[in-house]
Order: sequence, then structure tokens, then C-alpha cells
Amino acid sequence: MKHLHLFAALATFTALKLWHRSAGAEQLSFLLAPTSTLVALAGGGPGRWITGRGYYHASGDFLIDAGCAGFNFFCLSFAVFSLLLHTRLRLPWSLIVCLLAAWPVTLLANSSRILSSLWLSGRTPAGAFNPLLHQFQGGVVYLSFLCAAALATTYLLRPKTPFRAADL
Repeated sequence: MKHLHLFAALATFTALKLWHRSAGAEQLSFLLAPTSTLVALAGGGPGRWITGRGYYHASGDFLIDAGCAGFNFFCLSFAVFSLLLHTRLRLPWSLIVCLLAAWPVTLLANSSRILSSLWLSGRTPAGAFNPLLHQFQGGVVYLSFLCAAALATTYLLRPKTPFRAADL
């Protein structure tokens, strides 16, 4: 029973990954729509929904499609939060809390990845798209957000020590 949370988290992670194999833009709209909104608010121009494809941003001539939804990062964030919270919360609340915590982190990370990718594309020769640079940049952004989220969660979960005036 001690590790039931971890087994439930692993089952949830596996179910999410299996579901993602057949998910299209419509099913991933819980990530695509807010990501498109954040990108637009940060200067990426308004996005227009194209059925079956995603959000097209004419001002930068780019498409935020199902592959850009950040779903794999969402699953990984869920897994990290599950590992960090497994001793603090009881099922099923722990899984719900971990999924809810992963969502805003994913939106911020994914929006940052898209915006930084747009910034980088304007700095390459003739705006050329470099798939290797795109993957490297995405990995750096996602790893940075994942580490920051894990560190912040660990900090928030640390044992609280009472304040003592003698410590001053």
C-alpha cells in the first residue's frame, strides 16, 4: 500500500501516453487554446483556429498544431509532481493535484518555447528553419522549466521550522 500512489501515477502516465497516440488538435485544445492565447498576448499576434490543424498565427506565419501542444511535457511534469508529492497526499486527490499542477507549468513552458523559437528564427540566416536548433532550443526550455518546477515544489514542501528570535 505504501507505493500505491506511484503505481497509480504510472498507470495514469501510461494511459495519458496511449491516449495521446490517437489525439488530434481538437482533443489537445486544453493545451493548444491557452498556449495560443499566451503567445498572442506576448506579441505573437492573434491565432485563428483551423479545424483539424491547430492555431494559425498570420503575423508570424506559424502554426501551433498537435505536435506543438506540449503534451509530452505535460505528462513528464505530472510524473515529476507525482514523485514529489507521493508521500504528502492520498489517492485520488494526489493524482488530481499533480495533473492540475502540471497544466499551468506546461502552458508557461510551451508558450516560452514557442516564443523563443520565433525569436531565434528571426536571427538565423534568411529566417531559415533548422530542425536541430529547434529541438535543442525546445529541450533547453523544457528542461529549465521542469527543473524550476521541481525546485519550487521541493522548496514549498520542505519542513517548516518555527521562527526563533535566538537565531537572529
